Order: sequence, then C-alpha cells, then structure tokens
Amino acid sequence: MRKPLSPDLEFRPDAGDASLNLVATVGEWETAHLERLRDCDDLAAWFVETGLMTRSPKVDQHDLKQARILRGAIYALVTSLSSNKRPDPAATDTINRFAAHKPMTLALSGSGRDLENKLDHSVAEGLSTIARSAITLAVSPSRDRIRQCADPTCSMVFLDHSRPGTRRWCSMNRCGNRQKKRNMKARTAQ
Repeated sequence: MRKPLSPDLEFRPDAGDASLNLVATVGEWETAHLERLRDCDDLAAWFVETGLMTRSPKVDQHDLKQARILRGAIYALVTSLSSNKRPDPAATDTINRFAAHKPMTLALSGSGRDLENKLDHSVAEGLSTIARSAITLAVSPSRDRIRQCADPTCSMVFLDHSRPGTRRWCSMNRCGNRQKKRNMKARTAQ
C-alpha cells in the first residue's frame, strides 16, 4: 500500500474505463502535469487499487516507461475522439502495438458476478489489456460520451454515463463543487 499522499496525487479510478483510468494517472494534463505514477511502486499499486489485478505485479523502470508511453497514446486518442478529430497515427500505432501482446487472463468468481484474478499477471499483460480497452472504447458508440472535465485546472478525461449525456465535471464532489464555490464567491463579491 502506498503512503498517504496529497489529494492531487491520489489515483482517480472513476473515469469509467480502464484505459481512461490510466490516463487519469496524470492530473492537469495541459497545465501542471501532475504525475501520479512517480515510481515503480506507484504503478504496481495502481494496478491493484483500480481493480485490474488482485496482486501487485513486479514493476521495473522499463515497465513504468512503457505504461507512460501507452498512457500518452491513449490520451492523444481520446482527446481527438472527444473533439471529433482524426487521431494521430503514432498514437493508434502505439496502442495497437501494446494490444498485440498477450492480455490478462480473466475468470469469473464463484458467484458468477465478479472477475477473479487467480493468476499473477505481468505489467505487459496489464498494459495489453488496457490497450484493448482503449480500442474497444474507440470503436464503440460510447466514444461519443468521452468528455474532458470542464474545470480548466483538472482536464480529467472520463466516460459520461449520465442519462442525458451532458455531464461536465469529472466529479461533482470534486471539480463541480469547486466551481460552485467559485460562482458563489463571485456572486458574493458583486
């Protein structure tokens, strides 16, 4: 388990898709670029904390570098999709390269309602699974529900599961409330 961190460095496993959860390991992509995968231990913890693996994989510097490369390619893909632009071919090539490797083996739990990871998985298998998730998202109708948080200091990319499809904030408890406070302060100042 990781040491307690500042809230800005905590993992955000609520983006709505495994590939978007990896993208969320950077906060404020366009401004501060807050790195949440600071070392190998962070990446190992991320796999467990997001529920992709039940046991921490062995992570080395090469694995960390590969995870960051895949993350950047997925970010480029989803931001282009969310703004109806053609994706950068280098990003799609990178995602396809990761997806070509053996993915994690999935198994149903005894209840038949949950996934169970009985095997130890490698980082390469985890990254392949995430790349395949990005591909599945890109070719599904859900790609039209990829959003970027409206808070200019956040920029988290998430999948909008709201019924009307008009969600603006990565989280009402986080960025939505911050904006409400800013609006209230501005009204009070007037």
